[in-house]
Amino acid sequence: MWQEEEFFYKINRELIDQNRMDQSRARQMAAMEQLKCPKCFSQMKESYIGKIWVNRCLKCKGVFFEAKEFEALTSVKEHGLFFKMIKNSF
Repeated sequence: MWQEEEFFYKINRELIDQNRMDQSRARQMAAMEQLKCPKCFSQMKESYIGKIWVNRCLKCKGVFFEAKEFEALTSVKEHGLFFKMIKNSF
């Protein structure tokens, strides 16, 4: 009897954990979909530049960085490469 209870406890625990992960992922996706441009309030999209993700407005084409992302991009020793990465990304 004890093994049966333990088995079902484990199955239920896995289902609960999976459900929590699914809900967390859904909240993250909803937050991403609601990301609005601080300039024109249009929808923004994440884009990959170099080795980091940046937020790009689909309407005004503005590119917005978090502080650490900007530091990572500007730390490139060759500044021409920095601008090439941005230009080639769009």
